[in-house]
Amino acid sequence: MYLFVSITGSTVSFVLRSYSFMASSSSSSCRQPEYQVFLSFRGEETRLNFTSHLLKALKDRGIYVFYDEETLKMGEELSPALLKAIAESQIAIIILSEGYASSSWCLRELSEIMELYTKELLIVVPIFFHINPSDVRSLSGKFKKYFDEHQRKKPARDVKQWKDAFAKVADVKGCHIVENSHRSESEHIEEIVKGVWNKLKSKSPSGHNQNLVGIDDQKAKIISWVRMDQIRTIGICGMGGIGKTTLAEAVYDEVSSDFHYHYFLYNVRENFEKKGRQSLRNEFLSSLLKQDASSLSNLVLRVKRVFVVLDDVDEPNQLEDLCVEHFGRGSKIILTSRDQQVLRNGDGKIYEVTKLSEDDSLKLFSKYAFKQDNPIADFRDLSIRFANYAQGLPLALKVLGSALLSKHKEDWVSEMDKLKKYPEKKVFDTLKISFDGLDELERDIFLDVAFFFKGRIREDVTKILYSSYKCNVRSAITKLEDKCLLDISTPDNILWMHDLLEDMCWNIVRQESDDPRKRSRLRGPVDVPLVLKDNKVTDSVKGISFELRKTLKICDAAFEKMTNLRYIKLYCPDLVGHSVLFKKWVLFHDLKYLSDELCYLHWEYYPFKALGSNFSPKNLVELRLPYGEKIELLWSGDQDLQNLRVLDLNRCSKLREIPNLSTAINLEELICNGCRCLVELPSMKHLTSLKRLGLSCCENIKKVPNFPEKIEEIYMANTSIEDVPSSSISRIKSLQKLVVTRCQRLKSLLGLPPYLEKIEADGCSSLQTVSFTDQYPNIFPEHDLIVVDSPFQLKRLDSIVFENCIKLNRDAINNIVANTLLKIECITKQLVERSTVESAKGLVEKVDSNWMDYKTLMCSSGGSVGYPEGKVYETSYYKVKLVCVLPGCQMLEQFERWSRYSSIAVELDPDKCSSGLVGFALCIVLNRYGPGVHFRFKSQLRTTSGDCHTFIHSCSPINGDGYEGSDHARFIVFDHNMLHEAMPYVGASFKFQSYFTHLDCVGVHVFYIDAAIIRRKVQLSDDVESSEIFLTEEDIGQTKSSGSEEDQRNFSPDNGHEPEPNKIKTIFSLLIEGLQKMLQKVFFPCKGKVEHA
Repeated sequence: MYLFVSITGSTVSFVLRSYSFMASSSSSSCRQPEYQVFLSFRGEETRLNFTSHLLKALKDRGIYVFYDEETLKMGEELSPALLKAIAESQIAIIILSEGYASSSWCLRELSEIMELYTKELLIVVPIFFHINPSDVRSLSGKFKKYFDEHQRKKPARDVKQWKDAFAKVADVKGCHIVENSHRSESEHIEEIVKGVWNKLKSKSPSGHNQNLVGIDDQKAKIISWVRMDQIRTIGICGMGGIGKTTLAEAVYDEVSSDFHYHYFLYNVRENFEKKGRQSLRNEFLSSLLKQDASSLSNLVLRVKRVFVVLDDVDEPNQLEDLCVEHFGRGSKIILTSRDQQVLRNGDGKIYEVTKLSEDDSLKLFSKYAFKQDNPIADFRDLSIRFANYAQGLPLALKVLGSALLSKHKEDWVSEMDKLKKYPEKKVFDTLKISFDGLDELERDIFLDVAFFFKGRIREDVTKILYSSYKCNVRSAITKLEDKCLLDISTPDNILWMHDLLEDMCWNIVRQESDDPRKRSRLRGPVDVPLVLKDNKVTDSVKGISFELRKTLKICDAAFEKMTNLRYIKLYCPDLVGHSVLFKKWVLFHDLKYLSDELCYLHWEYYPFKALGSNFSPKNLVELRLPYGEKIELLWSGDQDLQNLRVLDLNRCSKLREIPNLSTAINLEELICNGCRCLVELPSMKHLTSLKRLGLSCCENIKKVPNFPEKIEEIYMANTSIEDVPSSSISRIKSLQKLVVTRCQRLKSLLGLPPYLEKIEADGCSSLQTVSFTDQYPNIFPEHDLIVVDSPFQLKRLDSIVFENCIKLNRDAINNIVANTLLKIECITKQLVERSTVESAKGLVEKVDSNWMDYKTLMCSSGGSVGYPEGKVYETSYYKVKLVCVLPGCQMLEQFERWSRYSSIAVELDPDKCSSGLVGFALCIVLNRYGPGVHFRFKSQLRTTSGDCHTFIHSCSPINGDGYEGSDHARFIVFDHNMLHEAMPYVGASFKFQSYFTHLDCVGVHVFYIDAAIIRRKVQLSDDVESSEIFLTEEDIGQTKSSGSEEDQRNFSPDNGHEPEPNKIKTIFSLLIEGLQKMLQKVFFPCKGKVEHA
């Protein structure tokens, strides 16, 4: 889902051309809405309060919203982009506030909206915000004054249209929000969003995707099974391309919101082959449950009610590997597979996807060929013939329709005639129509992706292909996506294509020649071994891809004639169990030659000592040689490495040195984990693009290099380093992760950047000294600690782990704790920045049946949990969590209130809670613990009126397995539910419950923050106009402005206006003063003695 803010010129021209084509070929009744809701409002009055809350609620429900940030309002006429947005919306929400009629822009929007409403092309939902609908109808009160002003300044014809539209909207049924009403704005917004959602569902019964055809009945059937308590597992089967995944996605979109834990795991079969059983299981469980999979036991899984879809399962044991049988009561699992036998192993229902009917086939084809539901009259007969040719297979219909989009009739006839010459009814023959419409570069890229890069991130593939073709390939990839040949809509911008399209590519290459040696690309267990066993290949070969499932005979001159070779991909689908594979290579001599054209070299268990005496890596973008246990040296001498982005030498145990990398200015990843013979690294002075460095298990690495300034992740676990000096790391502002786990000789970590997302130093038994730079800076960090997306998912998980660092001195402990509290402060500040007082004040009732199931389970086993019977709430901030683990058995001195029992209570200042923000950080001291340890706790806050708000928190050690002989550990815990704003709380209590361990004592640290100062700083930095709203005379003094009101209102860095220097100086002075006051108040100490609750 996305929020539309503005439209670039190129985008507008493209959309308008498409719209023009539709207008010429269809009636207005076939209008295809691009947006679901258009918001019309008076920005100065409601943008920062009611409108922003309504917008967030609409987005959270998954509704596409057009929301203009004033970027399209210029001149006297509505821009084409704005007109188009209104015309292509399904519903217009008009927020009629007191000053709405004062804006000629708002009235122009209203006139256009009501014209479409009159023609029954648009649904209108008016919101009478703190105004009387009768005043709107009669144009009385302030509305009369505004229209009188328009009458004097604007054309009479325009004003008449505005009056008619204004009066007409008063007769439309809407929502009346009255000041000081017994109903809150949040209740009104909930009702509005629900009504809009119901209207959209009634207008679009097939769901949010307007291109879904013929699946409503099938979807309804599966959803009815999901609703049945006795059915747990549902299988969806059918041939490739029949629409199994599409159907599963439609069901998931409608049902997933009913479950707290839900996840759609795509391409199970392929992910098992690429990632292996253990890795995929951990990734799946972590993504589903939003916590470290290593800490999850079967007992924990059994209390989780989940909804998961496992796409493309091909073996029964994959379900066991993913632990789906352990999920709790009420869980639902949907499986898609081509193999019915896989699905019959369960005891659930099986649904076989049927092909589309003739009518639905024609409709789906028309949506892609004409961008409407029915074919143009002149093309109807041809459309029926093409639809019949596809025989109801959705993928074929989509690709055929896309290939014929905007083509002349003669082209259609030619394509149909072409099909007659190739009567094969296999799907890949049909798909080749789209392939034939590509130019030479697009064809090559499509084949390259199919053979070598399916499943890779688009940006990474683009860099490799750029080096290969020496031109910008981004537009070509976009065109392949537009033609439905590539799918880049999956998370993380991954390049995907359907299996049938992949098969089609293999068939195309096979048709190049009967002799594999003369083909452009080689793949498979027959062709690759044949080519590599001798040197009879030709220079036509551009790439080789092979799964190392068996040994290969490789001639030393096998690559000698492959002068155009650009890609080598020799990989094991599962590295586990292949540790001795390299010993089985049948080699004649060391490798003599590799092509200088190589852009991508991925060769696992590389069996030679070097890459060839004359090899030049000038075109290499990625060099991956993991598990190359024979390689000792990559190449000799200095080389041109400007194109190199990734150098992966993971577990090349005999590698003695890494060559000079001074020319590798674009290198982003350097992975040398497990290079045991590696003693030192080359200079990193010129590696200005390096983001990730892996040196873990390089046992002979003793000296820390000078890290590049842009590095983000450093992994040095199990090395012999003795210290990390401040000079090598303190200047790195972009560093996010530092891992030095089990570095037994490490004695000091000095000058650490204070905002690291992850610090893992557990098991560093000699570590004594730890320090951070700028423990208490005057300003907050420039980079965001929180990645803003959806507020319903965990946005940040910080871990600071010094577990079993038994020699840490007192100063080190205090430095770590101080840095942890500083991070909590910074995260709090950014959470406040992203919220308003009203949204932060609002609590969301949390219905968590898993929690109640867990309670029941523990009580039945004799545990006394004492968890709430009533409502459980959650704050409206973005979801974050921070965990710090330290050695020791005593309560940290920064936590003033503590108890040796499992509960504690503190008193709060209701005045500070009401006017600002109160926050908590918790410290829990655990006795000896092992695998599976975790703890949960509830917090309850009392208001002055006696109301009680309950929140649930949970935490697990970062390393779920614990350490042999681990004694005590102290956990500092913080999450978004420990922040509360503008609520008159007088007291807070916390009750803890730990499992598989003993809880020694608990402590709480209370702090107060003036959130208004933070929000004022954000408003001032974003928009000078907001200073007129938030700055008072007391704040600013008696500052006067010589600029006009319009100059002040229109100020922005892009329009050429400049604010008055005195005012800017005053603003920044106020900002600095406010931040200083806030830092003085933050972490306000609560004085008191030990309290037993």
